[in-house]
Amino acid sequence: MTTEDILWLVMNALRLRMERFTEKFTIRVTDSGVLVMDQEGKCLSFTAGEALMLLDILTNEEAELKVMAEKASPLPLTIHM
Repeated sequence: MTTEDILWLVMNALRLRMERFTEKFTIRVTDSGVLVMDQEGKCLSFTAGEALMLLDILTNEEAELKVMAEKASPLPLTIHM
């Protein structure tokens, strides 16, 4: 299999993945903090301080979250950079 064949397979897998992608949340930074809204209009509101605490927690859990996301990926292969 050539490099071009592999690239073609990867690009088609990514294209198929993006076709199934649907936006689940919209995150908006406002003057008072952060709003996270779903497609139905439900909203979580965070003050700036709360948003920073959430960011800190997610940053600390980033490595584990990446492993979980990779395991859940429907793509048959992964690309590490």
